[in-house]
Amino acid sequence: MENRTNFRILIVDDELLFHQTIRHAFQENYEFEGAVSVEKMWGKLKQDQHFDLLLLDLRLEGTEENIGLELIPKLKEKYPSIPVIVATKESDSGAIIAAMEAGAKSYLIKGDYNKAKWDQKFQEFINMQKSQQLAVENKELKKEIKRMSEQEEDEKYKFVGQSKKVLEIKTLLAGLAKEPNATVLLTGETGVGKEVAARYMHKKGPRARKPFIAVNLSAIPETMLENELFGHEKGAFSDAKTAQKGYFHQADGGIILLDEIGHISRKVQDKLMRFLEDRTIFPLGSGKTIELDVQLITSTNLNLAEEVSSGRFRDDLYQRLKMVVIELPPLRHRKEDITLILEHYMRLQTVSPFDLMTPEVVEHLLGFHWPGNIRELRNTVDYMLLRKRIFNKPNIDLDCLPEDVRKAPPPVKTEQKQEVNATEPNFNSKKEEDAYLDLLKIEAALRQTGANKGASADMLGYKGTDHMRSRIRTCISTFNGSVDQFPLIQQHYASILSK
Repeated sequence: MENRTNFRILIVDDELLFHQTIRHAFQENYEFEGAVSVEKMWGKLKQDQHFDLLLLDLRLEGTEENIGLELIPKLKEKYPSIPVIVATKESDSGAIIAAMEAGAKSYLIKGDYNKAKWDQKFQEFINMQKSQQLAVENKELKKEIKRMSEQEEDEKYKFVGQSKKVLEIKTLLAGLAKEPNATVLLTGETGVGKEVAARYMHKKGPRARKPFIAVNLSAIPETMLENELFGHEKGAFSDAKTAQKGYFHQADGGIILLDEIGHISRKVQDKLMRFLEDRTIFPLGSGKTIELDVQLITSTNLNLAEEVSSGRFRDDLYQRLKMVVIELPPLRHRKEDITLILEHYMRLQTVSPFDLMTPEVVEHLLGFHWPGNIRELRNTVDYMLLRKRIFNKPNIDLDCLPEDVRKAPPPVKTEQKQEVNATEPNFNSKKEEDAYLDLLKIEAALRQTGANKGASADMLGYKGTDHMRSRIRTCISTFNGSVDQFPLIQQHYASILSK
């Protein structure tokens, strides 16, 4: 607790003798300000709100009326953090009760002066108010920390992409988020962003403020999986000293993602099937079922139909899980999103990618086939920045790339033709290549900012929108290839293209 001499008390009383008595008795322990009228009280409060206590005479301005009673509710409304203690000349129980009901913390009877007791009362209510204030501040701080944590998590798992396929998936996920009984199966290669897609669905629906629990089933030993998913009661087995809620129970009201669903045993499949049938779980050692409100998303990179044919997976469970199947495309089939994903992961580390990477690096990153998909691209970003720091390089050059990316052969032309907007043009000069790469950057920035020209110019370091427009005009005249892969530039700078 801070030093007592830091505590400040405002005395509101029209008797100067009372002011002098209080100041003389307690000047070593408190700082005092005084007001002899209601008008001056409001002036003092307006001038300086940092009072720890307000000592209010009920009968002000020489009247017999307890006009202080009228002030208490107004004081509590305007200055709720300042506790009010009322003072009366005589023991008027009716006035005291009315004052307490109006919001006063306590009372003093002037004719019953006792320095020790009054000091104790001052301290009691100042300390109480400080504790309450600290509790409120702590609560607000926890809210702010939680908000920042959620914001960081949203950025970490942001579903980045503006390709046609990704936009279709986002629309579908947003719709499914509003269907609480829909079971969703996410498929696709390793690293395509299945958890990111599941989190996107979670935050787009009414369950957004409820839990999201992601469980990697392949990372949990088979002997522990049933217990981890469905929980246990105290005494269910030798080490069960206390009851434990499983992941399903923890996700109640929200969404649970079961990753690598194709790897679970028949016993766990049976329990999962029961949950899908009646939305209940049966914890180990429990004599009763627990009903839950949980939306289920599963994901796998296995072919579950083949797992069913081989007898490793229940057909009826597979039929329930595939109510809605969403296949997430590999990164090589959405190369127009690579610049956006690069921008996202590098900005998470507070750097701007296109200020750091040489055109050769951008070319390699756009041309690589990314067998590990988004996860591999994210790891590549970390690797490039690490090498840049270790070797103190001014920018990210080819030496910063992982060896497999740096030495990868150019993409196969036939594959390029199958990919939307992924064709790498043949350049007649370095100048034309630079123009193409700048157009890629501008297109990516326009996507990320929602086609906000000013924000895009700032992001890329141009000196305003006119500067960026001038660069687009120069690049278009220099680049001899098709501009169809730059739809936002076509839409928002049509006048340049028509000339």
